[in-house]
Amino acid sequence: MRLTPRRPSFYRFRRQLADTDAIPQLVLLGLITGFFTAVVTTGFRELIDFFTSLYLPASEYDNYAALEWPLRLLLPLIGVAVIIGLFRLLHEPKHRLGIAHVIERLNLHQGRLPLKPFLLQFFTGIAAIASGHSIGREGPAVHLGAASGSLLGQWLHLPNNSLRVLVACGSAAAISSLFNTPIAGIVFAMEVVVMEYTVAGFIPVMLASVIAAVITRSLYGTEPAFHVPSITVTTVNELPLIIITGITMGLLAVCFCRLIVLFARTNTYPLWLRLTGAALLTGVTAIWLPQVMGIGYGTLSDIMFNNLGFTFLCLLTIGKLVTSAASIGLGVPGGLIGPSLFIGAAAGSTVGSLTNLLGLSATASGFPAMVGMSAMLGAVLQAPLTALITVLELTRNPGILLPSLIAIIIAWLISSQLFRQQSIFTQMLSADGLDFRHDPVAQALRRAGVASVMSRSLQQLERHCPFEQIQSALKTKPRWLLINNNGKPQSLMPAVELARQLEQLTFDAHYTLVETADLLGIPAKRLEVAAIDIKSTLHEALMRMDQNSLDALYIINHDRKNGDAIIGIITRADIEAWYQVPH
Repeated sequence: MRLTPRRPSFYRFRRQLADTDAIPQLVLLGLITGFFTAVVTTGFRELIDFFTSLYLPASEYDNYAALEWPLRLLLPLIGVAVIIGLFRLLHEPKHRLGIAHVIERLNLHQGRLPLKPFLLQFFTGIAAIASGHSIGREGPAVHLGAASGSLLGQWLHLPNNSLRVLVACGSAAAISSLFNTPIAGIVFAMEVVVMEYTVAGFIPVMLASVIAAVITRSLYGTEPAFHVPSITVTTVNELPLIIITGITMGLLAVCFCRLIVLFARTNTYPLWLRLTGAALLTGVTAIWLPQVMGIGYGTLSDIMFNNLGFTFLCLLTIGKLVTSAASIGLGVPGGLIGPSLFIGAAAGSTVGSLTNLLGLSATASGFPAMVGMSAMLGAVLQAPLTALITVLELTRNPGILLPSLIAIIIAWLISSQLFRQQSIFTQMLSADGLDFRHDPVAQALRRAGVASVMSRSLQQLERHCPFEQIQSALKTKPRWLLINNNGKPQSLMPAVELARQLEQLTFDAHYTLVETADLLGIPAKRLEVAAIDIKSTLHEALMRMDQNSLDALYIINHDRKNGDAIIGIITRADIEAWYQVPH
């Protein structure tokens, strides 16, 4: 291997992205990611609307009650047939899609989302949602957005630490584009997906979310995903309702998540069997309760305006909870944020009707539904801030903030502290045998690439090296000498160690008439080494050192035209020193 020559400007651009403060470069990439995510999610959304318009009334694209019951029963089964055909066509054995897949790739694969699952998510998501399965479209959209950012970064051969930021940009842009909630998209990406807040990550994510919102609003207008009534709330008078709603949502969130995990543990059964079971459950339920089908925004608006009775709301809450949990847990490629909002609204409105009958409150239309939505979402995702901002942007009513905050806190405490509930995505990954924990040190090390910390003060020498070559190498005053054995890097020596030995080596050679020195035989400090790619993060470097019991790595830049080149050295001490300095 050789030392790298001078590189063009785009190489320097990639090299700058390895730093944690490469904000200008990440801002540019965030803007591009936001644009592409908006284009992809718009295409996804339009194709769903196109297929549903073939059999649903044009003005009521989500009104499955308008269909005859045999068609309501058959539609999910037709969707399953298409989904299974697509999986077999693309030969994808893992069947992992959606937000859980994004979090898995972010934490275990450095944010590298493959192309095949991206294509599968796009087409199977359309098939699942258009055929009336009880799921949301935000899960597929987040996957598509995150993959758009990741694939862009992989195409540009960017370092892995910047891929994490692009995944967050795509996730935020997807939520922003779907719900017309740019702030909620930002908070969702940072709180649920990457699970950290940094300035270098926050600014690009903000820009991506804003760009997606601008594009979406230019196409669909400024209205939120569904309409809600305008309300004025006196928090003190409604405190009993808020407390009861918070408790109810905490318990419902636990039931919903545990049902999803229970169904997810059937992953040892064939995919066709699990999907068929989900389709039958949804179809049979829809014979008597068609409102459980699809995204349900039309029904959600009816709930908001108190257009449904108490008994029907109870049945709707139970039906949606069971069918959505089964669909998501059994592997239907859809999202759970939409169903969580739906269940929260239906259950909240049920609680509101009950407290009205008991004389505990006199609620305004839609108020208990909005409080229920926020509390349910916060408890399911274990993301209180995301839930609070989402309901604020969806309702556009600041008066809902304090009541929602109280309910979210109660629901979160019940689910997380009383029942030890984790985020539903963490639980789904655990059900698949994948277990990882939020590690602040690992998160910090993933934010920087090895190229930002490596030492480029390096010379390569062969094990048996002429004295003239040694002297020539030391004249450049390198920090490290990489010693090759039969052309392969084997050991790393501090240059100062060889400089100390040089006089004695020259003296011995004068009397023994030896023209070369054995650099692996002289008494000096040496470190065993292994290779690591320039795109790797500091966390990857530390893991490589731990796995191989090493204290140093040499960094390789892969170049198709010029071959592999060694461009620097990174040691365990370099990583520890970087982490101890505030970033």
